[in-house]
Amino acid sequence: MTTRENLSRIFRKTYLSLLFILIVSIIIFIIISYYHFYVNRIIPKYDQSYLYNKTDIVEDKIHNVLRNDFIFINTLSLLFKNLFFIILLFSSLCFSFFINQNDLINSDGGQNLFSQIVSRGLYIIIFFNIIYYFSLDFLNKPIQKKIESIKNDTTISINLLKKGNEEYFKKNYIDSLNYYINYINLIENDDIIKDRIREINNTIKGAEFDKNKKNAELEKKNNEYKDVTSTITEYNKLAKIYYEKKDYASALYYYKYVAETRGSERADALKKIQSIKQILNYQKNLNESTNVIDTNKLDENLKKIYVLKERADNYFNKNDYQKAYFIYNDILEINQNLRDIADKKQLSLSKLKETAGEISEFNLARFYPKQYDFIFFIGPNDFLHIEEISKFFNYFYCYNIRIYNINNDFKVNYIIESKYGITKSDNKISLYTFSQSNRNEEYYPSIIVNNKRQRYDKIFIEIPVSLNNLFEFSYNYEKTLNTSIISLFSLRKISANKNSKNKNDNYSIGLNKHLIETAILDKVSRLFLFFAINLIMISIAWRFRSTYINKFPIIFYLFLLIIPVFIYYFINFILSSITLIISVLLLIINFNILLIFCIVINIIIVLISIFLIASCRS
Repeated sequence: MTTRENLSRIFRKTYLSLLFILIVSIIIFIIISYYHFYVNRIIPKYDQSYLYNKTDIVEDKIHNVLRNDFIFINTLSLLFKNLFFIILLFSSLCFSFFINQNDLINSDGGQNLFSQIVSRGLYIIIFFNIIYYFSLDFLNKPIQKKIESIKNDTTISINLLKKGNEEYFKKNYIDSLNYYINYINLIENDDIIKDRIREINNTIKGAEFDKNKKNAELEKKNNEYKDVTSTITEYNKLAKIYYEKKDYASALYYYKYVAETRGSERADALKKIQSIKQILNYQKNLNESTNVIDTNKLDENLKKIYVLKERADNYFNKNDYQKAYFIYNDILEINQNLRDIADKKQLSLSKLKETAGEISEFNLARFYPKQYDFIFFIGPNDFLHIEEISKFFNYFYCYNIRIYNINNDFKVNYIIESKYGITKSDNKISLYTFSQSNRNEEYYPSIIVNNKRQRYDKIFIEIPVSLNNLFEFSYNYEKTLNTSIISLFSLRKISANKNSKNKNDNYSIGLNKHLIETAILDKVSRLFLFFAINLIMISIAWRFRSTYINKFPIIFYLFLLIIPVFIYYFINFILSSITLIISVLLLIINFNILLIFCIVINIIIVLISIFLIASCRS
């Protein structure tokens, strides 16, 4: 073949060898992922043998329904983690085994230059060098979070399923339905639980129908004009609608309000009030209705409603939404059709949830993945201890919180305690918790000074960094190393306030600054290592091929497989050693000096690798 044809074949073989190695690697990673799933899978049961027990620990397991998700994401994770080794293997085999003597002997007497032969291989290495560092900075972390999410969803869902089964077989259908719905929100493809939810819904509806058969007709009437009243806010119009629907109790409430507050409409409202009372008295005298309203009782209820409404509005205006919520609820128990009261009740609940946590959420969050004993400074003289943190989506549920304020002699001035806390933003935690079903169950933080405890009115605490960052780091070096280098520099900047004139303000806020700086230098030290080592590997492989161009010794095939494996593990050992060395050097040498040193070493390694590959001859 001519020089040009051989060169084209070399390029084609370069691409095909890469494709072959990638395909084989992916197949191997799929097998490994499937094996990992098979070993750690958990197949749920739906009978009475599968009930919740606090001693049961479900960790690092994968729900059977999440098999495909796990195999895909774990294969992707293995691919990016081993990308260095894959391209190392490509550099070794492509230029020693796949490109053979027939590709180097040209029929026209021409000679292909070494730079031409390896040009496509160098493009591939440069491309994958970029992919490798892009994955290290931006892809590895979300991929690992997705794998953790699958395992966390399994832990949560199995606990919810077991608790749901427990309530189901006790015939506590409403509680079991709540657990099953939360379960199905995580495991959407579980048809057995979907059928059970449908069965429970029908059972509950059937029981309610039998129990409230008399109210069914009333509910139907209410629904007829529910959509109409939901768009109307003027009390005189609401009164007219209820009057026309013969809901005289609701109509009387609104007409009385109009009569007391609207001078221009007072006369008409008083006439309607008089008319309603005459109608009710007439019905009472004829006894023609089975649901005759007692006018004396109606007046008594109206007075009670107005007293309660005034009290609820007063609490609402003072931002005491918990008391307002329950008083509005008391009014609705007297008359459930009062639209403005229902709106105020819902608004009170919304306001509560903006500033507080609901106790049932904390009880449910016990099933979520947890971390324990967070201790970090949130100010120069304040450190925070959280005994237990559960994470679900973007919310963190904190249990048994203590804030210690200390003086310069490390003596405690006071302690702020809270049984519960929930994040309301990235760096704000609410220490107030309420119950939506029990007005007597609410938890405020307390302050202890000189062994005396009293209520603490400030319900929010702020920390100088996102709790999500603290939760994710948790002094896990692999997670830190997977964080992008830009984020690491940002975290280093806020981990200590170096610009403060007060030395006492230079404090750690829970992020281990030494850990972050070690990770930065570690990432910088291996910046061009992937590229340099592959250049060296090509040099070694080509020297084998050029030395034995006619006949390649069989024993060297084994070397070609062993050498990249040896280099891969040797480099990993070197990297681990570098991490240790950097960590120690940071204790005695300034970070900026070490950063410059790592960059210089990178440049030297790249220059050496370029010199080695440049010394190769075709």
